[in-house]
Order: sequence, then structure tokens, then C-alpha cells
Amino acid sequence: MSAADIPTQITDVIKGEESTLEEQELGGMILQNVSRTETGALGLLQCDKGPLQFSNIIKLLRLLFGAPDTKKYHPLYRIAQVLQNCTQVPPGRQFLIDKNRNVIKEILVPLSSHQHPTVQGGIFGAIRNCMVDDSLHDWLIEEVGLVSMLAKPLRNNVPKLKERRRVQQEAEGNEEAEEKQKAGRADLEKEMAMYKNIVQSLQLLGGLEGNRPLLKKKKDEIYPHLQDLDLIIGQAVTEDEECVKEAIDSVVQWLVLEEKAAEADLAALSLERDGEAELEAAENEEALEVD
Repeated sequence: MSAADIPTQITDVIKGEESTLEEQELGGMILQNVSRTETGALGLLQCDKGPLQFSNIIKLLRLLFGAPDTKKYHPLYRIAQVLQNCTQVPPGRQFLIDKNRNVIKEILVPLSSHQHPTVQGGIFGAIRNCMVDDSLHDWLIEEVGLVSMLAKPLRNNVPKLKERRRVQQEAEGNEEAEEKQKAGRADLEKEMAMYKNIVQSLQLLGGLEGNRPLLKKKKDEIYPHLQDLDLIIGQAVTEDEECVKEAIDSVVQWLVLEEKAAEADLAALSLERDGEAELEAAENEEALEVD
């Protein structure tokens, strides 16, 4: 078996009807590692296989789509990370945005609401990778409903994360609380890749000024949760946390602060004009008294 055939062989093992969870986990780990490199991603996508191109990733996505939607981890959830890795190369992005295959609408949109952060993280990572092409933004916004897709997990997940953190803080001072805090920190680390990809997607969207008016209409669904997420992270410890906080700062800059700065400028201009009007009125009154 040649090195080029390894991804196909592993894909067949993962989707085998008699495959065990251990075999699926090991196969998923191998594909996730292989697809991190350009050569590995291109091999998994079968870019030199003619009509067989993309057949591996299609099989894998079907498996992921049919996997349990649960908060409990399943080995097939790694496929979402494999997809994210594959979209780092142009053929992988082309596969996702092909309107004839309609992969984003039929598979990625439903999976973006998955209960497990490993799946959500990979799905939003793949979408973020596709957004490096500015020309796709209109299609993603208008036909895929990307802004609502990005706002939904913030709206649904951040309040729960905030409540978990509040309960942990209230229980401080005993061993049980310390264990809960450790568990809470571990949960946060698992979710952080998902939040990173979501906030970086918002950052890429806002990079085009033409997208900002639509995003600002969703400000009430986005901004409060970004504030809470920033507070929950606190002092960044991991690389993902640093990336999230940097992306939040960037998004808040144009989502809120620029608007507040503009309002302040308008208020200052209004005060200046009022002052000029009062001065002019006083000068006119003084001129009348002299006459």
C-alpha cells in the first residue's frame, strides 16, 4: 500500500460496519494528523484521482452527519476537525463552496447546531477558512445565513458557560469546589476552539466595511455575549484564549466603539455649534445695544 492510499484505507476502516469505537478513534486521530499538512490534506481529498476526487471526505461527512448528536464525545466527531484541516488548502475550500454539491447548506448548517464543541469547532473552523475569499461573503451571508449561524452558539452557549462559572465561584472554599473549578476549566478549554473560530469568523466578516451594517443589526445578539466571554476567559492562559480575546477586541472596535466614537464626535460638534450660535446671538445683542 502506497502512502497516497493510506487516507482511503483509513476512511474505509472508519466507515466499516464492524469497526469498533477504538478503531474509529485511532483512524480519526491519524486522519486529523495527516490532514494538518498540505500534502496530507491534498491526499485525503484525492486531488489526483479524477472522478474519485473528494469521495473520501464525502464518506466521512456522511458518517459525521449520522453520528449521535450528544454532549458525550464520540470518535466520529474528529471528522469535523479533519474537515477544518482540509479547508486550509484551496481544493478543500472549493469542495465546501461548490453550489452543486451544496455541502454547506445540507451538512454544515445542521451540524453547526451540534451539542458537542468538537463538532461545532471543526464546522466553524472550516467555514472560517472559506471566508479568506472576500468574494464569498455575500453568498454566505445572504444564502447560507452565516450571521445568524455565528450568533446562535454565542446566544445559546455563553450564558450557560457564565452560569457554570458563577456556581463555581459561589462554591469557593472547599475541596469539592476546587474540583469543580478544575472541571470547569477543562470544559472551557474544550470549547475555546469553537469560540475562536466563531469570533474570528465575525472578525473576517467585519473586515469588509460593506458587511458591517448587517452585523450591527445583530449587535444585541452578539455584543453582550462577547463581553461575557471576554470576562469568563479573564487572563488568557492558552493560545486559543489569546486568539479569542484578540478577535473580540477587533470585533468590538467596529461593532460598538467606532459607533460610540462617532456619536461622541457628533455630540461635540453639536456643542460647538450651540456655542457658536450663543456667541453669535450675544454679539448681535451687543451690537443692538450699541446702536
